[in-house]
Amino acid sequence: MKKIVAIIIVVLLATSCTDQGDFKDYDYTIINNSGVVVEIVPYNENGVIEVNKRVTIGIGEKINKIKRVHPIGGDGPLNFKELLFTKAGFSFRKIDLIFNNIKKSSYSDNCLYVNGVSSNCSIRNIFLLDYNNDFTEVYTITPEDFQNAQDCSGNCN
Repeated sequence: MKKIVAIIIVVLLATSCTDQGDFKDYDYTIINNSGVVVEIVPYNENGVIEVNKRVTIGIGEKINKIKRVHPIGGDGPLNFKELLFTKAGFSFRKIDLIFNNIKKSSYSDNCLYVNGVSSNCSIRNIFLLDYNNDFTEVYTITPEDFQNAQDCSGNCN
């Protein structure tokens, strides 16, 4: 009987010491509503395509990443590039969105901010803080993104 009471006490102490409320979930989603297949192509810091890190999103599909972090102690905040592509030893500064292999838009993180307004950036740049400043973020790739993308003259790869 003493062993059972001791086990119960240990379990209660172990579970009461961990306050799960301190942890936050970053829940980031990219939805493809463009009407065509979209490929997200990341480039490393040297400007070289990271072929094995490409992500394809079908028409009407989405990709979602959730990461539980402890906001105290340096785990946050996160952003789309960290959740989607950053792995040990890899970070990137540019991505291409390739639409059906016929059009392309390029986005980079070298945006300048003056009084909270971005310059050197597309209004829809996925790196902008508007899309990376909360625990839940949804970035929707739209038909307008496809229409505004640059024509690749037949092959964007």
